[in-house]
Amino acid sequence: MIDPATILPLFTEGQPLRVYLCGVFGSVALELINILRVYEAGRVFPARYRRLGYWVVRLMVAIVAGGVAVVLKANSDYLSFYTGMTAPALIIAMSRRPPESGAPS
Repeated sequence: MIDPATILPLFTEGQPLRVYLCGVFGSVALELINILRVYEAGRVFPARYRRLGYWVVRLMVAIVAGGVAVVLKANSDYLSFYTGMTAPALIIAMSRRPPESGAPS
């Protein structure tokens, strides 16, 4: 049987597992807010919400968001959650190529 005393330290603030989970929850919360906005506005839900592929990719983004929170060493639950919410924007910004300067390479 697993002793709870050995598991609980993994979930104290600042521990990588807790940082990771807070990051994942932050990313998921962002999607829930987007869904809530559509629902409250009375609009038809976008077709992407009916596609399995969208949810698979969205789950992968949430997993990566948790990893980003760990890599950035978010040291509080709030910072981990916030990092998870902003991770998609961070990833997009890092993946963009810098503008061409006009100078030959």
